Amino acid sequence: MLAYALLRIVIRAYRITIPVLRFTDLVAQYLLQRRRIEAIDKPPPINPSHRKHRTSPNQIAFTYE
Repeated sequence: MLAYALLRIVIRAYRITIPVLRFTDLVAQYLLQRRRIEAIDKPPPINPSHRKHRTSPNQIAFTYE
């Protein structure tokens, strides 16, 4: 009940226009990420001038000599 009340306060304070259930889903999805409340329903910004790497940073690269 407390979490619902806090979400309603945030919705009213930031004048969020999306439905309450959608907002709670987005809050749960981005709970551990730093995002502004105003930008929670928008995709992350992409800078097209920087080249995107095709390799995953979680992979190890091996070289054969």
